[in-house]
This record gives sequence, structure tokens and C-alpha cells, in this order.
Amino acid sequence: MLINILNVIAWAVLFIAALPIVYTGIITLAAVRRQTPAPNNAKQLKIAIIIPAHNEALLIQDTVKHALAQSYPTDKYAVFVVADNCDDDTAYLAQASGAQVFERHNNPGKGQALEYAFNALLLDDWEAFLVIDADSTLSHNALLALNNEFATGATALQLFDTIKNPTASMRTLAMQMGMSSFNGLRPAGRTALGQSAGLFGNGFSLLRHTIEQCPYKAHSIVEDLEYHIFLLEHGHKVRLVEYASSAAQMPVTAKNASSQRERWELGRIAMIKHYAKPLYKKTLQGHRWALEALVDIIMPPASLMMLLTVVAMVLGSQLVKIASLILIATLVLHYLIASLRFGSLLGFLKVSIFVPWYIIWKTWLVLKSIIRKKKLPWIRTTRHKE
Repeated sequence: MLINILNVIAWAVLFIAALPIVYTGIITLAAVRRQTPAPNNAKQLKIAIIIPAHNEALLIQDTVKHALAQSYPTDKYAVFVVADNCDDDTAYLAQASGAQVFERHNNPGKGQALEYAFNALLLDDWEAFLVIDADSTLSHNALLALNNEFATGATALQLFDTIKNPTASMRTLAMQMGMSSFNGLRPAGRTALGQSAGLFGNGFSLLRHTIEQCPYKAHSIVEDLEYHIFLLEHGHKVRLVEYASSAAQMPVTAKNASSQRERWELGRIAMIKHYAKPLYKKTLQGHRWALEALVDIIMPPASLMMLLTVVAMVLGSQLVKIASLILIATLVLHYLIASLRFGSLLGFLKVSIFVPWYIIWKTWLVLKSIIRKKKLPWIRTTRHKE
């Protein structure tokens, strides 16, 4: 009797895990083929690079200098730093490095800073906008790639949002593998399937008429996830540009990594609470955009998928164990392909040893975020000079 009950529980747990894993398998297959770069376009858009910054004096000069080193006509782009409620030298150092600076002294937040910048720059003749984080390094072909992709009909684009210090620690190596999947292979697969790639906060770009039609009113701690919902509602799908990138610095220590991850998880949980029910209702009404947005916010982390599958395998019958192994193999294959495409094979092999601990750490952070139910402000992740 007990065995039968455990087997029923195992099948139920396995079914819950299988839905996102099968979806992951589908987009993995769709992403196997590399994206073909858009052909060069003779018309060059005038692009404003926006960098929201809160107390980023340590790295803002490097970020601005890299942003100004684009393989793009210098009269067709400029860098704007939004020094948001800073009490350090961010504004001064950004201006000294060649950026134009906006300073804000109330209502702090990344979303609020971006809304301020968009509203100010729309008063000028900018034709497109690129948002990057204050610790990021743009690839030299970023603006050229965006310009060419916009010429093919895209209205919203996302550069490959990657990590610039993967070898700093085993933790950052694990983050590289995670970002190779979440910011690389998954959006590549969604783009190939004609879905929206999603926004990742760093390296996203919008045409002028996109931001005019869909103002940046996203003020949550995960404002990129929230704004993606608004874009989908207005009929705009985001396309990944996998052959150009914006590489951000990831925290090296456990304390800083946990703080950053906790904010992300708290923000995602808040999005689920606020948007999941209305998006579900709109999905039932036949709105396809709502289904895309719903999947985007409720997609569980791979650590949780793996944990549920392992639980089902331990509790279930031989058939459940076989099905669980197939699902685990699907996830492993996904991360192997993601590492080959967007990370490193050596990193994948090294991190494989670290995976059990990473799953426990990530699951604990998710559970802690749910329990705390705490609203967090825009807190700058601790930076370091490389």
C-alpha cells in the first residue's frame, strides 16, 4: 500500500518536472543551429547607449570607455549615464570618461532611472536605444549588429548577456554555465521558434517607436521581466542577437552572489504573484502573447527541475526511474550544448562536480525568498577591480 502511494506521488512530482524539462528540450533542439548575422545595412541608426548607475565609481570609467569604442560611426552614437541617487563620484568619473550624465536625487530605482533617461532622450532625435549595466563590457560589433537586425524588421533586441569574469571562482564558472543556458541557448531557441527571447536587463535595445508605444513603466526589482510583459502585450517580440554581447561582472564571494540571487528570486516571485493570474485568464481568452509572458515568469530554475526529478526517481517504480533518467539526460544535454555554444566545455566539466551543492544552494535561496516576502530596493552588487 505504502509503495503504491509513493509511486503515485512520484508520478505527480515527475509530471510537474516534465513540463518545463520537455519545453527546455524543444527549445534546445531549435537552438542547435547558430544564428545567421543580419546583412550589413547602409543606413545607420542614431543610437543612444544608456547606463543606469548607482554608486558605480569603481567601474564606470571602464564601462564608458568600452561603450565608446564601438565599430560604428562616432557621430551616430553617444553614451549617457544616469547617476541615480549616488553619493560617490559616479557622475564626475562618467563625464570625465566621455559620457553625458543625468543625475537623479529622488525615487531611486533602475526602472525609474531608465524611464527618466528615455523620456529625456526622446526629446532629441535618437532612433534607437541600448541599455547596459554599469559594470559591463560591450563587444565592438554591438551597435553594428543591432543596426543590421533592426533593418530586418525587429523592434526589440537582446544582446547575449554574458559574464566577463568566469574564471574568477568556481561560483562564477557555475554562473557562466547558467547564463549560457538562461541568457543564451534558451532565448536562441525561442527566437528560432518565432517566440520572444525575453529581456535580461543588460544589453537590450529598443527602436524609438517601440519605447514611444510602450513607455518604460516597469519599476519592480526585476524591471526587465516586467517590461517584457508590457512589450508582449503591445505586440513586440524580442529577438536575441547571439553574435554580439554585453558582458557583466558577476560576484565572486558566496555572500554577494547570494544577495544578488535572492533579489532576483524575490522579484520573480513578486511577478508571479502579481501577473500570473491575469496572464492565465488572458491565455484562456486566446491571447498568445499572454501565454508567452506566463511561461516567461513561471519557468522554474533548472535546479528545481533537477531536484524534483531526483525526488521522483527515489520514490518511484522502475518505470518512474527510467523516465526520470531521460529527463535528467535532457537537462544535462541542454547544458552541454549551451556550454559549447555560449560558454566553455572545460567549464561544464568542472562545474559538473559542483552541481549537487549548487542545486542545494539555489533551492535554499528560492525557499528563503518565499519565506521572507521582503521588498528590496535597487541594491548595487558589490564590484571589484579585475
